[in-house]
Amino acid sequence: MNNILPNDRREHTRTQFNGLITLYPVRPSKSGHILELEPDQIMAQAQDISESGIRFEVDDSDFSNDILKISFYIQNLKLVDVYAQLAWKDNKVCGLQFKFLDNLSRGYIRDYVENQKNEDLSTLSNLA
Repeated sequence: MNNILPNDRREHTRTQFNGLITLYPVRPSKSGHILELEPDQIMAQAQDISESGIRFEVDDSDFSNDILKISFYIQNLKLVDVYAQLAWKDNKVCGLQFKFLDNLSRGYIRDYVENQKNEDLSTLSNLA
């Protein structure tokens, strides 16, 4: 119960999300006009998600890149690939702000958050 997290000052509702995510550090190409994925990938455990970002815990939080490509599955194995920027880091917990999120992936995340909200409301009404 209570999967929905307080909005604080956020534009989008956050909810708990315990999925595994894969982080791919990104670097500018030699020409500087495109982004290239570094070959190393980092696995992390997500904690919460919204349409604008994700919070996660990672053992190797010493990545120097502030732009990452992340991949994860949400809602019945729907793949989300998104480029994100490191917004904050506190020991092993980090927050990423989504930068390039396509409409399909945004819809997957929005549906997940709405389903969690409806699940919370259903649980509350059953307790009443």
